[in-house]
Order: sequence, then C-alpha cells, then structure tokens
Amino acid sequence: MELITSKPSMVALLKKTSSASGVGLSNDGDPFMMLVPPAEQFMDKYRFVSIQAYRYVLINNKPEPVSTVYTEQWLNVVIPTAAVPSLVIDGNPVNSRDFQQIGTTRFSYAQLRVTDGVHEASADEPFGIYVYGYGEANSYGYIGGMAFRPLDVKPPVIYGTHQCGVFEGIAADSSIGDTRIHSVQIVAGSEQNVNVSIAPYTPPAASVQFSATLIDPYADGSFILEAVDNAKQSARSTVTIPGFTISAISVTNSPAPVDTSRIFAIGKYVCDTLWIHNYGVFPRTIFRISSSLGSLIAQPETPLEIQPGSRVAVVACRKFDSAGLYSDTLFVWDSCSPRPVYRFVNDVRSDTEPPYTARPGSPCNDTVIAVVGDDRLVDFGIQQSVIRTDLLVNCSVRLLDSSALQYRYQVEVTDKRYDAIYGFEATDSAGNRAVIVDTIPGFTIALNNGPDWFSSNPPWSEEIGDMVCDTIWLSNYGLFPQVITDILLRVNIRFSVPQHQLPISVYPGTSVPLLVCYQPAAVTGVPDADTLELFDECIAKGIELLGNGVPAYLSGSSRCDVTVTTKVISPSSAVQVYPAPADDHLHVFVPGSAVQTTARVLDVTGALIAMLTLQPDGEQRYLADVSDLPGGLFLLQITTNTGLVTKPLIIR
Repeated sequence: MELITSKPSMVALLKKTSSASGVGLSNDGDPFMMLVPPAEQFMDKYRFVSIQAYRYVLINNKPEPVSTVYTEQWLNVVIPTAAVPSLVIDGNPVNSRDFQQIGTTRFSYAQLRVTDGVHEASADEPFGIYVYGYGEANSYGYIGGMAFRPLDVKPPVIYGTHQCGVFEGIAADSSIGDTRIHSVQIVAGSEQNVNVSIAPYTPPAASVQFSATLIDPYADGSFILEAVDNAKQSARSTVTIPGFTISAISVTNSPAPVDTSRIFAIGKYVCDTLWIHNYGVFPRTIFRISSSLGSLIAQPETPLEIQPGSRVAVVACRKFDSAGLYSDTLFVWDSCSPRPVYRFVNDVRSDTEPPYTARPGSPCNDTVIAVVGDDRLVDFGIQQSVIRTDLLVNCSVRLLDSSALQYRYQVEVTDKRYDAIYGFEATDSAGNRAVIVDTIPGFTIALNNGPDWFSSNPPWSEEIGDMVCDTIWLSNYGLFPQVITDILLRVNIRFSVPQHQLPISVYPGTSVPLLVCYQPAAVTGVPDADTLELFDECIAKGIELLGNGVPAYLSGSSRCDVTVTTKVISPSSAVQVYPAPADDHLHVFVPGSAVQTTARVLDVTGALIAMLTLQPDGEQRYLADVSDLPGGLFLLQITTNTGLVTKPLIIR
C-alpha cells in the first residue's frame, strides 16, 4: 500500500505471532516491530546481513550446534517501477517478473528469497529494502538502511507584529531541510483598508519581508498572505491590524471630534458625562484621557481596555476664573497617539442675574408651591431667602425646604374670589439681590357688582309666547383679565344665553354686559327659575334667574260690533318634545299645572301606532321609552286636562 500524510509521521510494521494455517498449525515467526522510513530516505545501494542463529546441545560437556534457528530468509524490495531493470543483488540482475506495481503509484515491490550471510543490492535510482528471517517461534526484521537526508516537511511560517497601524511581517522557510520560499503574494480581493508592500526577493529565499499600513487609521484592516516553498507546500495567514476605533458614541471612523457647547459661571466647576465606544472588532486599550485646556478627568481610570461594541462614560470637569469663550478638546490616547473625540465651546459668564420665582403647582388648588431658585447655568446658588410678610395679601406662606439652589414655599390662598399676593427677598452667592413679588389670580368676576359666589337677579315678567332679553353686568375687580369661555344654565328651558357672546373678556376695573333672554310658556302662578353659572379653570360663580309669565290678552270686535276679549294663559306651542330625531328615549316638557297627561303615537293617516307611558322626570318633565318604535315620521298626540297638542315625532 501507499501511505501519504500531510505532516511528518512515524510508520511502523508489526509482525504478528505464529498462527494456524489452512493445512495445520504453523509455528514459524514471532512478533517484532520494524520502523519504515519514507521514500524520500531511500538509497541507491545497500549492504545487509541475513542473520542466522543456532541451537546448541552439550556433547562431552561441550556445546555443539545441531540446527539453525531461521529456516527462511527474505528480502522485500520497494523500487520505482522504471528502475526495476537496473536492480542488482549480489552482482546478479533481478527478474523483473518478480515485481508487482503498488496500486497506481510509480513504485513496485518484490519479495525475494535470500541465503544466510552478507548481501549487496544496488540500482540506478533510490529504493528501499526490508530484511526478514523466520524460524520456529522466532523471527527478525529490520530496514536495510536509510539516507538520513534532511527533509522539507513543513510549510513556510508567517509571523509579525503590529504597532501604530503598521504590521511588519516575515514569511520564512529556513529550518534544516526546508527548500526555501518560492513565492509570496497577497490573496486577491482580501485587502481591507490596508496598503501591503512585499520586499524584493530572489527564489529560493530563506525569508521574505513584508509590511502593511492602515489606509484609514480609525478603522480596522486585514489581508490574507500566501507563501509557497519549493516543495510546493503553502501557508496562508490572515493578517489583522487593529485601528484606533475609539470615538464619541455618535460617530465611528470620522476624524473630526463631536462639537458641543456649554454656558456656565466664572469659578464654578461643571462636570459633563461623555460617552465613548469601541466600534471596531478588537479590544482597544486607552492609556490616557486628556484635554487641551487641562480639564479634570474624574473617570475612568486608565489604562482601560474597551471591548468591541462596549461603551464607557468619561466624566470631564472644568472651571474658568474669567469670562470669555474657551475652546477645549477631549483626547483619548492609545499606545501611539491621541485621537480627538469631543470639542467644547465653553461660554463662561458672570452671574449677574438675581434669584427668580416659579409657581409649578396647579392654580385650582387652594395651596400652591412657590419656588425661589438660582440654578441657571451661570448661577452660583442662593445665599439667603426670606418671606416678605409685609407684601402678603389674601394668603399665608411657609418654608417647606431649602438647598443651595432652591427654596420651596407653600402658599395657601385665603379666599379664591380675590387675587393673592406674596413676596420674597432673596440674595444669591454672587451678591445679586431681588425682591420677588408674585400674584395668584383669583376668580374676580362680579355678577351685578357683587363678588359673592351666588347672587340674585330681579325677576322678569313677560307675556307668554314672547321673549325678553336683558343685561347682567360682569365686572372685574381683580388685577388680571378674566376670560369667560363657558356659561351654564342649570335648567336651560325658559332662560337662554346667546352663544355669540362667548368668549367674554373682562379686563381689570371694567364691566361687560351679558345678554340673558327669557320666554315664558304659561301662567302658572309659580315663577320660572334657573341658575346661570360662570366658570374659570376650576371654580364657578352663579346668579339666580327668576321670571313670571303673564297672560296675553287678545281683543277685537265681532260682526255684531260686540267687543270680544280672549285671555291666553298656556299656548299649545309651549309643549316641547326633544330630541329630534329620537333614539331610545323621548323627553316631553308640559308647562303649567297639567295633570293626567297621556301620549299617543299616530302615523300620518291618524292610525294609532302605540300608547306611550310617561314617567315623571322632574318638574313639568316626562320621559318616554320609544326604543320599540320603528324609524320614521309620526305624530305625537299629548292630552292633558287643559287640552290636546299634536307634535311631529321623528324616530331615528
């Protein structure tokens, strides 16, 4: 057989022990191991010994040989097929017909019987021999020799180091037995962000130098180098060069730093948290973080290794002792050079602004939170803040808590019908002093010149069927404009407010008319009543509205010149049915003191469709369920003890 290995290997032949044969037991042979050299170590001539040993017996107390140990002596020959005719053993050519080809290889082999003693073998080309001897339960075997030539059994090696975006490497094939470098080249299409240079060489070369440089120093680079020796053994190596892949979190390989700006006060330390990340595929070590103006880097500690895809917070603190614009650049350093990652424009200003006040609470609460602050970018903080009790109007104030930047106060309004005024005197750490006065607007609308929550209006009197409109005056006795966007009538049947008037703006110290209309429906002896309510963001004021319907008198002359007078106390039109169209329920308003009210639904021909059950729903109001009626146009006939009224009814 032919055995081929990719790397140097040791091959051994093992002889098994004697065993049974097809014609009986064979006791010839005994185990042995023979190391088999590769074909590269064959020689073109050998001298070998087919050894012999003897068995002895004592004859006259003297050992005498009686038989030989090895009864068979063999020589195995492996030789290139083309060299078989040149093979000579002990001066005699070997018959070529004794050889058989080994598979499809260029070698043939023969097993030749030889005699005891020394022999010689030679041929025109290197060949190999293996010597054997067999006897009863005994045997030997060894190779006839080998050349011990140094062999090139290893491919070239490729190695090198990278630093500062440059890789310096060597492809070598210089060990004992190596056949030297035949070629070195870059695998086509494998270059990524590199310029590669291979030094001149003359094959066969013990070593070849090469170098590679990153095109973009802020990106990783790589390429594949292939080296082939004269034994046609090849080696490929993927060479990688880490780039300086640390940048601000929002960018990758842009060489420009990220611009940012800050405004802060003279002499005040300001710290920023800035994020950097490693956008490359290799861990990168940061040995130093610095700034062009010497900002204090509070964190992180260096050296620091940042893994691929990871980010790290950098806390940079700085202080300036004079006003002006200062440009500062933050650098990160690897082992070779700095890289700018952030550029600051620092606008340093004096603290010239006094403390301020803010009222973040809801105006609908009786209690609000007022803040006196000095926490703007250029502020130094509050030195002192006190309540100006002499300025308090319609409120009380107490301190909740305080810090270097803020004082928080609770302001409790006494009466929300009036504006509340409060004030503070505050001084900041730069000596800026301010008296701060603020006002919480109240609901300062007066109805007919009264600030009360609820007031009354003189009653109206009007003939039934007619409408009268009159004015209610809205006055603003406060310090701020009041805007009325919503007016509510609790009953909203006999009284109404024309909506075109809204919104109504009432400025401090002025009065604005509000038009309210009244239309009586019947003379009942009981005044019509409603409540008109005005709203600000969260509270309301109301005024009671009263009206009386008076009879309408109609008079004229008959054909007989007799004067006829009619007194109308409840027009049929006063009965109201809504909504129109109706869905599931119908509301019926019957004015006056009508009792025994019934309702029938007729179609347009006058045929009865349904009798409705009227459920009381307040004063002079009824509710009817019409969910079972089909959609369409009907007539609703309402009968009371005062008469009968027919109204159109539309069901959706």
